Amino acid sequence: MNTIEIIYIVGVMVAICAGLPQIIQLVKSKASDEFSVPTWGMWLVTQCSSLVYAISISNAILVGVNLAWMSFYLIMISLILWYRRRPAYELVVLDEQETQS
Repeated sequence: MNTIEIIYIVGVMVAICAGLPQIIQLVKSKASDEFSVPTWGMWLVTQCSSLVYAISISNAILVGVNLAWMSFYLIMISLILWYRRRPAYELVVLDEQETQS
């Protein structure tokens, strides 16, 4: 592995780690109205096409990087859709009803 590959891998890992607070905030707030599903979906599709390219040129580093980004995007899209179905206010109402019974 040469120096540029190491720099690339470190840079990608830093970028993905920089996105983790987004996931944490989404889980804490349980609200996803401000997120655009089409935008996150477009980024996921872009990574899918990049993955196909990485596989076609047999580049293990690019395959790994694309899988990491795809995982991040899938988690975000899943959480966005989950909290759109069950917003925080519904969860609070359900909790209050359960404690009153």
